[in-house]
Parts: sequence; C-alpha cells; structure tokens
Amino acid sequence: MKRIELSKEEKQVIRELRRGNSNIPNGMDNFTYSDAVSSLKEKRLVNAMLNYEEVIDVELTAKGYAYTNANPRLLNPINWTKIAALAACVAAVAATIALFISCSLINRQQLWEKKILNFIRTSLPTPSIGLIILNKSANIYFLSIKRKSTICLPTIHTI
Repeated sequence: MKRIELSKEEKQVIRELRRGNSNIPNGMDNFTYSDAVSSLKEKRLVNAMLNYEEVIDVELTAKGYAYTNANPRLLNPINWTKIAALAACVAAVAATIALFISCSLINRQQLWEKKILNFIRTSLPTPSIGLIILNKSANIYFLSIKRKSTICLPTIHTI
C-alpha cells in the first residue's frame, strides 16, 4: 500500500485506535485531537462523528487497518526529489573541487617545466648534451656532459 503523509498527532491517534482506545491520547488537547481525527477522516483512514471541535465517536476503517498492517511503524513517504537534489549538490561540489585540484596540478607542472627550461638555458654551457632525471623523492637533476678537448666530464646539476 502506498504510504500516506501523516503528522505526529495523526500517527498517535492511529496507534491509539489500533490498540482499541478511542479516547484522547495522553498529552494531547481536545483541539489537536479533533484536528487530527478530522484530517484522518479526510484521508479515509477513520470513520468519525464530529461536533465542531468535539469528537463524539471514532474508529479505524478497513483502509486504516490495511494501512497499519502494511506500514506498522507509520513511516511517511520518502521524498526522492529532495534526495536527488542533495545528491546533485554534492556532485557539483565534488566536481568544483576536482576542477580546482586539476588546475593547480596543471599550473604546478607548467611552473616546473619553465623552471627546468630556464635552468637549462641559463646555467649550462652551450656545447653540452643533457638528460633530465627525476628520482623518487621528486628531486630533479640534469646530467650534462661537457666536452673538454678529448675528455668528457659528466656533471650533475640539482634543480
């Protein structure tokens, strides 16, 4: 059976009627009780005789019994629209964070490339052959080989 939206007071009245007690539940005033019974009557869960704000007689209908059997805890229906909206907001926030992280990584990579190229241009002698090495601790080294007459001198430069 499809769930019906019920207020706290309506649930309290249905539980009392299910137990066989048609009196006003403890802690509820006459006006709140008659309002809850009137609302339950509109939802066709109870048959009731009302005299303005006074409840004369009230009993569960067949639909009321079937509803309490199908939904004994009287849970309200789940609003999937709100859950979908919340999931969309979480996804949007995650996408924004991922965008910022990726932009920062791209920017960092470009800065390192500029730093390496600048180092190669400025600090190495012109007739050199080089190899860039990146070790596990993220230190970057440039291995250059200088030609001095007939002797090759390897030099390691830390960037």
